[in-house]
Amino acid sequence: MSKPGNGFTRRSFELFEELAANNNKQWFHANRDAFNEYVTDPFAQFLESVSERLADGPLPCVGWRS
Repeated sequence: MSKPGNGFTRRSFELFEELAANNNKQWFHANRDAFNEYVTDPFAQFLESVSERLADGPLPCVGWRS
């Protein structure tokens, strides 16, 4: 798994490109662990960070991993 705070990396965007070229269940199943490490987890970290910063704003925004 990626370390907290690493965010999106070059590999994250490579996975998006690979997914666009191979948008099928077999590819996703074979790459699920990498996708979670480089895309899902960094996005969840980003969402949590933004939610913390916007929670007390005039239009509260809250998100979480689930």
